Amino acid sequence: MLTELYCDKFRDDDSERSPIQFHKGLNIVLGGQLGDNSVGKTTFLQIIDFAFGGKTYTEKNKELIENVGSHDIRFSFQFNQQLHYFVRGTAQPHYVWKCNDLYEKQERMKIGDFCSFLQSSYNMKDVNSFRDSVSPFCRIFGKASDNVDRILQNSNREATKKGILRLFDLFNYGLELRKSIARLDEIDNKRQFMKLGSDYGYFPKMTEKKYEENSKKLAKLKAEKDSLVSKFSLKTCDLDSEKMRMIAQGQSEIIKLKRQKYKIQTSLSINELNNPEKYSVSQNEIENLKTFFPNLNCSKIEEIEKFHKGIYSLLKDECKKEKDNLEHVLEVINGKIELLEKECLEITNVSSMPQMELIQYASLEEDIRRIETENKAYADRKKLEAEKKETKESLTSAFSKFAPKIQVEIQSYLDEIVLGELKDLIRVPSFVLDDISHYKLKVPIDQGTGTIAFARFLFDFCMINKSCLPFMMSDSVWLSQMEVARYEKMLELSSGCEKQVFISSDKNLVLSNEKWKSKIVLELSKGHELFGIDLRKTSSVLR
Repeated sequence: MLTELYCDKFRDDDSERSPIQFHKGLNIVLGGQLGDNSVGKTTFLQIIDFAFGGKTYTEKNKELIENVGSHDIRFSFQFNQQLHYFVRGTAQPHYVWKCNDLYEKQERMKIGDFCSFLQSSYNMKDVNSFRDSVSPFCRIFGKASDNVDRILQNSNREATKKGILRLFDLFNYGLELRKSIARLDEIDNKRQFMKLGSDYGYFPKMTEKKYEENSKKLAKLKAEKDSLVSKFSLKTCDLDSEKMRMIAQGQSEIIKLKRQKYKIQTSLSINELNNPEKYSVSQNEIENLKTFFPNLNCSKIEEIEKFHKGIYSLLKDECKKEKDNLEHVLEVINGKIELLEKECLEITNVSSMPQMELIQYASLEEDIRRIETENKAYADRKKLEAEKKETKESLTSAFSKFAPKIQVEIQSYLDEIVLGELKDLIRVPSFVLDDISHYKLKVPIDQGTGTIAFARFLFDFCMINKSCLPFMMSDSVWLSQMEVARYEKMLELSSGCEKQVFISSDKNLVLSNEKWKSKIVLELSKGHELFGIDLRKTSSVLR
């Protein structure tokens, strides 16, 4: 159990506070008699939670820590008559230091390892996580859910199923449920992945009808492939699908390149036809025209031809440049064709199969692979659906096996304690586990806030007495809703508990009754705040 907590930033009358000592049963953090606010009651409960591996203190009090300054929380636990000393700082809350009895740091450990130490020391061997198990029962303002309908959850946003699994863990029945839930999550993740693949078009949205159509088509495609193999008397070993794919791919590429080659050759022919030198008019041709046209103005034709020759000189350069480019591309294409043909010949000896048949064979192979992939995806999805159904049945079976035992444990204790000691204060709350996703804690007829607060305390108190839950914690903001008689019964029950109960309180009756004074571990009030500062005043500074 937690035995001591100390911080050199804690102040009282401008001096360091002495180490705070804890004991089994009730531990009261007392505020002022007038219900003083902002004196540090909730903060101190958060610091206790911090000593148990929680993170609320550093996450919710950044401004306070900035004002006070980074600080170390020193604390000790006692297990089997042996004391263990630790230091955890706000500057590096992800680590805890093992210490000697003077709180001199000896060995640093990760917070997860520290929580594992607590889990082992509290003999909580079957729970999945120490922090996950205890966190909902640290009912501190700003941290846990205050909704009695979600009393097992760590927050209002957490799934009900997780809360129920936590309950099973605390009663050491969670292993079978956890395995089934983990498998269901795995199945759901796979199904979601397959759905995304279908949404993005990697495989079609398959139906049973489509699957059957695919199966028929697959048989037909395989028959066509076998026919090609028989037609050319090829050995099956010669038709390695990967080799055939490579050959067909190469042949297909050769066809594309030859088409490009034809286009280039056509362009070269056109380029040759467009050569301007072919269309120039010689002087002899002009003289010959005079034979047919004696009155022909040859000087005019010569002038026009001179102009054309000027243009021809420009076009000639462009045509030559284009011709050179085309011939270079043609040379590259011829090289690629030669290389691909050589590779195809080297891959296998099935080159005797005509080119078109090779392409047909590769196309058949590709279609077969595609359809087999589609059908496999459908078969996998149906298999996952069957597995999910089977796993749900296993989960339901495990729930049905252990839920009645847990429900009887809790309900019997509630019946016993209420009918034995509290029958004039509250009707017996009923706790029901409907299924893996539904439960309820309810007080018949009376749904007042004070009644709900008292029922919540009784449930938590039942948990530390009947399960492996090692402690419970309640803030004054929840407890103050109770009437005095209920509040006093709460203190009385907590005092006799073998485990630790931490509460913050403003109730005058705590001081008015001598038997509660010994349970006070820390008193806070105006002028005696936890860190010596009034958080409400903007002018407050650390004293």
